[in-house]
Amino acid sequence: SYESESGRHAIQPFVGTGQPDFGKMTCDALSTVFIGASEIVKRENNFQAVTHDAATRAKDTASSIVEINKRNKEFWNRS
Repeated sequence: SYESESGRHAIQPFVGTGQPDFGKMTCDALSTVFIGASEIVKRENNFQAVTHDAATRAKDTASSIVEINKRNKEFWNRS
């Protein structure tokens, strides 16, 4: 994962900017790096999903409110 741009972005906060030697790390240290990096990736993925979903819902809601107002106006203006 460290070889990819996104993997390196998630792992570097836990190992520094130099080339880490994962083979010399203890299991506890590797576990900490893995869990921390996975939390960073999870947060980035959820942020993208929430941002897109919220924009979609706002658009659908605005459209439906316009439609509701239009139908109400037509209903109350009929003779």
